[in-house]
Amino acid sequence: MNVVPRPDDAPLALYAVGLLVDDKGHAVFPIYVDHKSLGDAALPAVTGAGEFTFAKFVGSDQRTNLTVLQLDKHGGVPAALGHRRPEDGVLTMAIAHDGSAKLVVWSNQHPEPGFAILTDGSMAGFGFNGYFLGASQAKPVVDQLIATGQVHRALLGVLTREVGKEDPLRRQRRQLGTSPAIRILRVQNDSAASRGGRLPDDLILKIGDEPVGDAPTFAAVIASKSGETVLHVLRGEQMIERTVNLQPQ
Repeated sequence: MNVVPRPDDAPLALYAVGLLVDDKGHAVFPIYVDHKSLGDAALPAVTGAGEFTFAKFVGSDQRTNLTVLQLDKHGGVPAALGHRRPEDGVLTMAIAHDGSAKLVVWSNQHPEPGFAILTDGSMAGFGFNGYFLGASQAKPVVDQLIATGQVHRALLGVLTREVGKEDPLRRQRRQLGTSPAIRILRVQNDSAASRGGRLPDDLILKIGDEPVGDAPTFAAVIASKSGETVLHVLRGEQMIERTVNLQPQ
């Protein structure tokens, strides 16, 4: 689905390709758009079948770089969402924001921007700014945007940074290996993290059963959790589990 700007739009008009995710016309875009930049006016759109229609803003989430619009009418079949990210070296179709598509040999270290489509036709996730957000992690965010127009996520209370594949820390902590990881730089006082025993320099490997290794995935997984949640952490050379109480705001 293409959403095109009105002739009198400001320079920040949206021109991008979205993915139909349900039979009610909701489409998700791997781009963050502030509601103020679009307003409530109907946006001219073209469906995948080439039919002209209009779309309206539903919601967006800056932390995961996702926006949801709703088409007045559509003739497409909702996309099947994959449950895994592409593996390094597999053949994948990458569909860019402008609708151009190409076959690529996938690299998780340098993910292609836009949508990643697996050979079985399912959508594996979204690439942007050197990051990749898996479809399974994105789905709770998209569901919240459709239901309420915004994302209600818990506040863990940590300042973090990702541990990249070439990070020197991986040589210092051999047990980490190639696992995705988020390093805690600071823990806020009286936060869910501090009450759960989190410490600076802890490496968060998983939240519940979901691996986390970058900011968008971390934000998406936190958005899907509520109540007592197990964090899998590497502290020094010791793998530990700690429970935190996550309360969506």
